[in-house]
Amino acid sequence: GTSEYEFVFYIKHEGNRIFEKTILESVEAGDEKFVTVECPELEKNGEFTYNVSMRLREDTLWAERGHEVAFGQTIINKLEELASKNCEDKFEVVHGDVNIGVKGKDFSVMFSKQEAGLISLRYNDKEYITRAPRTSFFRATTDNDRGNRHNFRCAQWQIAGLHQRAVDFKLDEQKDKVTLEYTFVMPTTVQTTNKVIYTVKSDGSINIRLKYTGVEGMAEIPLYGMEFKLKKKLNIFKYYGLGPEENYIDRNEGARLDVFESTASDNMSKYLIPQECGNRTGVRWAEVTDSNGEGLCFNYNDKPFELSVLPYSAYEIENAMHIDELPNVNYTWVRIIAKQMGIGGDDSWGAPVHDQYLIPSNKDIDLSFTITKTKSI
Repeated sequence: GTSEYEFVFYIKHEGNRIFEKTILESVEAGDEKFVTVECPELEKNGEFTYNVSMRLREDTLWAERGHEVAFGQTIINKLEELASKNCEDKFEVVHGDVNIGVKGKDFSVMFSKQEAGLISLRYNDKEYITRAPRTSFFRATTDNDRGNRHNFRCAQWQIAGLHQRAVDFKLDEQKDKVTLEYTFVMPTTVQTTNKVIYTVKSDGSINIRLKYTGVEGMAEIPLYGMEFKLKKKLNIFKYYGLGPEENYIDRNEGARLDVFESTASDNMSKYLIPQECGNRTGVRWAEVTDSNGEGLCFNYNDKPFELSVLPYSAYEIENAMHIDELPNVNYTWVRIIAKQMGIGGDDSWGAPVHDQYLIPSNKDIDLSFTITKTKSI
């Protein structure tokens, strides 16, 4: 029965608790009972979660009072059309031989024609990136991947992210924004293309959109997203998404939607053989900051993304056979991901990831998110 437990019902608005009530009911095993709870009217716009936490009423030999043994969650969206924000701040576009700069109030960004992307991002004269972000198609292989020969089958996608080449560039300047569009081709047996579109607005926000065009004749894609190589000190991340533990599209039924916080080093799982780890799904926004709370905020545009924040790149993890072979930590690697294939695990010696958790290469994929400075800057 339920006499040993209390049920805490609470409502959260985008991670902030706005209502809570404790329910004490004794229901015998095999019986059912419906309990009505008077809830406040939802007056705010946005996303709400209705949660029930089943907890121990008293201390036991195996856990203390208040320990959660089960939970349930329902997500409610109360979305109303909001008036669009007009960006009236002034900004300047500077054209150089190899770079294009955009400068406005408290921000400056620079794009390279040679590196084909964003090479400098400054808020309040503080630099936050170390190189142009890249589209990533690869993840460090897992034990399950190695067991089903994923690394052999999908090796071209590992190379695609390393050696993609820009073949076209377009620039569109408007009164309140500047749009730069890069087109890349990848060194795959069947030619594949990818577009990266940056839109810098006069308020300093940067919208980034990635568009992959599907082709026939290629293996499944391990991952599709954008990889940022940030300074080492930006090693704290806070996000609103599914957590608190790492989760994947075939491993997230036990995760809950809330605001969580961790660090890049704590997010690195200590497997015997270093491999893909630390992913989060269903992310609405994420802040990656230093100890002073200064850094970057990544916000979803049309649909939630997946997030990875680690002290190593996927290639550094892939190259290490043991933890002590990983290099010294020099950067924080952030990936904003449209989708990553599942982990699988029916067995680790040949069973593939189920089809519904794969990323077919013959389908178009897109990702859209916005970068802003954190509120503390």
